[in-house]
Amino acid sequence: MLKGIDISYHNGEIDFAKVKSQVDFIIMRSGYGVATVKSKEVKFDIYYEEAKKNNIQVGTYWYCYAMTPEEALEEAKTFLNKVKGKKFEFPVFYDVEEKKILDTGKENVKNIMKAFLEEVEKNGYLAGIYCSAYFLENLVDDEIKNKYEIWVAEWNNNIDKPTKYKGKWDIWQYTSDGHIDGVQSQRVDMNYSNKNYFEIIKSKCKNGY
Repeated sequence: MLKGIDISYHNGEIDFAKVKSQVDFIIMRSGYGVATVKSKEVKFDIYYEEAKKNNIQVGTYWYCYAMTPEEALEEAKTFLNKVKGKKFEFPVFYDVEEKKILDTGKENVKNIMKAFLEEVEKNGYLAGIYCSAYFLENLVDDEIKNKYEIWVAEWNNNIDKPTKYKGKWDIWQYTSDGHIDGVQSQRVDMNYSNKNYFEIIKSKCKNGY
């Protein structure tokens, strides 16, 4: 499996030259919410350029605040504008973890995810969903899980595979307490991928390729 980290501005300054020898990929937050000041991820452009300069494979995610499919579509349009002109060797993910959203029920959650993912997909990106193991099991519809890439968060000490989540997964976030030389923050999320995404993305001419 490939080893990676996911990052946002909370991780502070990053020496990507040091990080390169320790990971195969980085998934970075490109923003959150809709087209307001709140949607701005202040480190995204810097992180992206530095990762590319150091030949590290990159993916990205957008953090969901949408409470309705209509709001999710607006988030998708904001996201697409933010990543325009960039290339990603890993999928683009919709991070749905706000409890108030998940509490709206399985049908609404499905429609929120579909609105974002379908808009992103039709614009040429390999798309997926990020969610905790519990919510993937209980609140994410099989239609979503079967069609899109799955990035599951299940933090445990088992280094082979998730133990609580029994469904299909493509990337596994196995801890939020990782340590990588070159990352300013004391903690960083760690992940494994069981796919060679770059080959898939290039062959399908996705994500700017």
